Amino acid sequence: MKILICFISHVINNRLIEQFNSILEVTKDKYDIIYCSPNQILENPLLNKYIVNLNLSNEGFFDEYNRNHVNNQNIYISVFDKFNNYDYYWFIENDVRINNENLEEGWNNLFSFYINNTS
Repeated sequence: MKILICFISHVINNRLIEQFNSILEVTKDKYDIIYCSPNQILENPLLNKYIVNLNLSNEGFFDEYNRNHVNNQNIYISVFDKFNNYDYYWFIENDVRINNENLEEGWNNLFSFYINNTS
């Protein structure tokens, strides 16, 4: 079973790097992982090998009636187009939090719970 984790964010800052690294640490030997930027070009020397810029236009990125609403299906479709050799995908947006003092333990608990789940 080949699995890709997509950490979705249009920005990079220290908090997001910490969050991404905690996910990376517990999944690096089990899953592939990318730092997925939908519509902004991101670069960071610490994460460049993980960053994938989807280059979605703002016209297709935001809902035409509500500029605060993102058309997430365009992100998913773009990821599927670029990485279509995976069996399963995790899409984790940058505002998702693990309610655990130890972030790595929390992420490990989440991914371990679903490790044999094929739904």
